[in-house]
Amino acid sequence: MFKKTILMAISLVLIVGLAVGCSPPDTQVGGTFRWGVGSDPALMNPILYQDATSGEFIDRMFEGLIRYDENLERVPLLADSWDFADDFLSVTFYLKEGVLWHDGEPFTSEDVVFTFETMMHPDYPGVRASMFSTLESIVALDEHTVQFNLKEEFGPVMNNLGFNIIPKHIYSVNPENGEPWPIADLMDHPNNYDNVVGTGPFVWKEWKTGEYISFTRNENYHVEGVPYFEEFLMTIYGGLEAMMMALEVGNELDYGTIQADKVADMEKKGQNGDETYELITYDGLSYSYIGMNQKEGLFGEGNENFFQDLRVRQAIAHAAPIEDMIQNIYSGNAYRLHSSVPRSSWAYSEEGLTKYDYDLEAAAALLDEAGWELSADGFRYKNGQKLSFELATNASNQMRVDVITIMQDELTKIGVEVRLEAMEWQAFLDHVTKEKDAHAFVLGWNLAVDPDAYSIFHSAATSNNNSIYYANEEADYWIMKGRNSLDIEVRKEAYAELAKILSHDLPYVFLFAPKSVDAIRTGIEGYTVGQTGLFFMENWRYSNVEEAN
Repeated sequence: MFKKTILMAISLVLIVGLAVGCSPPDTQVGGTFRWGVGSDPALMNPILYQDATSGEFIDRMFEGLIRYDENLERVPLLADSWDFADDFLSVTFYLKEGVLWHDGEPFTSEDVVFTFETMMHPDYPGVRASMFSTLESIVALDEHTVQFNLKEEFGPVMNNLGFNIIPKHIYSVNPENGEPWPIADLMDHPNNYDNVVGTGPFVWKEWKTGEYISFTRNENYHVEGVPYFEEFLMTIYGGLEAMMMALEVGNELDYGTIQADKVADMEKKGQNGDETYELITYDGLSYSYIGMNQKEGLFGEGNENFFQDLRVRQAIAHAAPIEDMIQNIYSGNAYRLHSSVPRSSWAYSEEGLTKYDYDLEAAAALLDEAGWELSADGFRYKNGQKLSFELATNASNQMRVDVITIMQDELTKIGVEVRLEAMEWQAFLDHVTKEKDAHAFVLGWNLAVDPDAYSIFHSAATSNNNSIYYANEEADYWIMKGRNSLDIEVRKEAYAELAKILSHDLPYVFLFAPKSVDAIRTGIEGYTVGQTGLFFMENWRYSNVEEAN
């Protein structure tokens, strides 16, 4: 039957097979590992991508100086070690020697400097500049030693310096003529979409849009004896429903994430004797939300942006039947969230949070108070403007489509017109994060281990991930308080205070944190399970390669 492993907020580690660093017999090298995903990536550059799907592909090929283990502790990767100065205003990394890029070029400190200086450059077209605003300089002391100098003490420094490194010899030049490639045009670099070069365990092979991206084993990987899979195939299904069908059939995939509403069906198959997959359940660091855009002029000249009125945001929150959504859409495989930090984070706090229960009468009263009068046509108006907005999400995620459909039904009951937009993934991302003209949208965050909220909620971060133009001086204060200290207790207090503000002020309607349930084929071993998922893919392998695929 299906095996089932459950992980909650306290880390539980399951190590299957040989310990890290032990070389397996040659018979364990081989096979094609098949991973299912719902959509194509947007691009394959670790300093430019914004969506979790792209991150899944990127992490197969690229690596950082450090990474997190199953207990969310930092461990070396491209750096052997590091140390802080006594005043904590500089940190020096000692790089691993003998590491090669996939094209055979050596990995050096120049690549590290190039990666971070690109994200600090005024022409950098990505959204991560704020992560490095406290960096004064980056110095390559020699080929394998890099020093980062800080302007001030900075809490998320190690999390941010663990960013995946990109090759200077690739992204600094035009591959056609060898001329310098402008940083401002980095989004258009051809190696974002083909012939991608990293240092990781798997090497780029081919991308067939809408079908798959394939990788091969890195024969020159800097960790001896790994990886084990000869090929790695990420199959693109064009939607989570189609991927779930492949998992249910059982002969197409070795690994995939199960939709929350399908978990019970998969468990039942196991109870009936199906031994195809082991199911792994964990909390993770993700959550879903309704974003409400407070951008000035969003609804046209002369019209009020009603999302700037807290009473309207509160009314929308009261109109959200979140507990019903958890049961009916997620089959109970999620938990209610009232602010921006999931319970698996060290910064989680419930103290003093404002909680908006489902209450249509309260929602209607708030709209009355805000001056939106109910008309004979069943909708609300104020100064000739109709209380009407677009609510968007990505069509490939049926559960999100269900959320916006429910919200349309509930808000219609209190006189709010909601126009639904279920969009293709990349068009939706552009709508929200580039044009930033989406009225309201259902989306999710898959957070880093460090809870720094600057790029999402700080008023100065509207060019980054603050796509809703949220601005609150008190929130800004606690965001910076949490940023500008390495003292964990100071940071916990700051994020607890920030959570109180966000739960009341509602930049988002915080919906729920879905529990993640992954299916991995029985007979695959070597993986490590931690509180945010399965770790160390380079160690995964078939117990019997001859029977694989």
